[in-house]
Amino acid sequence: MNRTFNNALKICFVSMLCFTLVLSGCTKKAATDDAVTTSMAPTATAVATATAAPSAAPAVETAAPTEAPQLESVTLTWHYPQPNAQADLKAVEEAVNKITQDKIKATIKLEPFDFGEYEDKMNTIVSASDDFDIAFTANWLFDYSSNASKGAFVALDDPATNLLAQYGTDLVPLMPELMWNDTKINGKMYGIPSYQIAAKATGVLVQKQFADKYKLDLSSLHKYEDLEPFLEQIKQNEKGIVPWGNAQFFTGAIYGFDDTTPATIRQNDSTYTVVDIAFTTEYEQYLKLARSWYQKGYIHPDIATMKNPEEELLGKGKVAAAFDPTSKPGVEAEEKESWGGNELVAHRITEPMFTGATSGLNAISRTSKNPERAIMFLNLVNSDKDLYNLLSFGIENKHYTKVGENTIKVLHDNGYAPDTNWVIGDVFNGYLQEGQPADTWELTKQLNLSAKASPLLGFSFNEEPVQTELANVDAVAEKYAIGLESGTLETDKYLAEYRKKLKSAGSEKIVEEKQKQLNAWLATKK
Repeated sequence: MNRTFNNALKICFVSMLCFTLVLSGCTKKAATDDAVTTSMAPTATAVATATAAPSAAPAVETAAPTEAPQLESVTLTWHYPQPNAQADLKAVEEAVNKITQDKIKATIKLEPFDFGEYEDKMNTIVSASDDFDIAFTANWLFDYSSNASKGAFVALDDPATNLLAQYGTDLVPLMPELMWNDTKINGKMYGIPSYQIAAKATGVLVQKQFADKYKLDLSSLHKYEDLEPFLEQIKQNEKGIVPWGNAQFFTGAIYGFDDTTPATIRQNDSTYTVVDIAFTTEYEQYLKLARSWYQKGYIHPDIATMKNPEEELLGKGKVAAAFDPTSKPGVEAEEKESWGGNELVAHRITEPMFTGATSGLNAISRTSKNPERAIMFLNLVNSDKDLYNLLSFGIENKHYTKVGENTIKVLHDNGYAPDTNWVIGDVFNGYLQEGQPADTWELTKQLNLSAKASPLLGFSFNEEPVQTELANVDAVAEKYAIGLESGTLETDKYLAEYRKKLKSAGSEKIVEEKQKQLNAWLATKK
């Protein structure tokens, strides 16, 4: 997908991986370039084969980690995104440190930032070369590829240190080789993926009470417009309920684009012509739909300027429907708490596409004084189920209760419910939430297997030649995208102005450079 369009959906996309933020969709950037990065180009068969063989680990020699009693105690700082402040964060941190001090002699300082400010905060920290040890990174937030390329992260498979081989012995066999290879930037690994859903499909989530009341036929939904009769019923009959909960909800798949790699092309385009989404008729069609919904009252009138709409609206159960950028198995139960404890129904609109490993990783900072201990901590998070579930769900009988051997009920307004288990690490180590089928994790793995892979999977865009243009384009998008994509600004009046300023900022040069690099990459595949 395009970079500025990708930025515009930072909050929207993550939200449905963690739907607390779908509502906000408010990073004020839009459609021009993309930061999604991958490192292999398998066929769909290759994807299935590699993912089906978790024993196929990267070529890394493993060595026994240093035992905790021989270690001096250290402190590690971990930055990661969260939907909003968690009142009991310190209580969870204390419980975490009982485990980590015992096992790896490390005290962990959990220092999350809200999603809406995460990238700006991290960019400031990295630019100032401030000390920290671990940070969440992705192809859509605090960009993994560009930060790795500019030296913000430590290479985990550098022969000089062999961090992964020496201290990540449980990590190496955790995921199939395909996932590990997908983390490579210029041949090196810089992040530990959160093993999770590796495919996405656009869909919708709807409060069950309203779907039932108005007899919404989910199977009839094939595009956004099919929701309009339902949204109108909500508008007319449900006082205090916002019919549609997103400020920005453009997704390439619904509008016929393959945007799973840095080079956005139209689906099934054998010429592999790179497009700038902001200049397409499909994007204009979406803007007019958003404008229409805004004028009809389906979208909250202040959605583009609300400071924390996910908390003010979604979290209080005031939203009837919103888009779901992943449509993963069990999402209805997983996101129930984020919707104010209301039951949900889900419907997938597009077919799943394989998205790789870079939708969520944790990387070690180049400023870390203890990179060895940092990788030991990530190894522990991804292998110790008690630690993983503590970070993901909090303290048993305080933040959740067990209702089955591996199923929990999250306690409402409990002081700790970040709903971001995919930020923490391997979700397959996690509890299921009440209402999720027992085979949720198995279905998730099957979805990863069945997802279609882009023919451009493996293409990585070097942003260096157009860094100035990318910064300029982002600045323009910051000004216009949220207003246009939420329907707040009139399409006919402001789209032409937006496009003119994008061109002046260098958008055409970005597309040309991307096409040049893509052509060179394609030539190596012949």
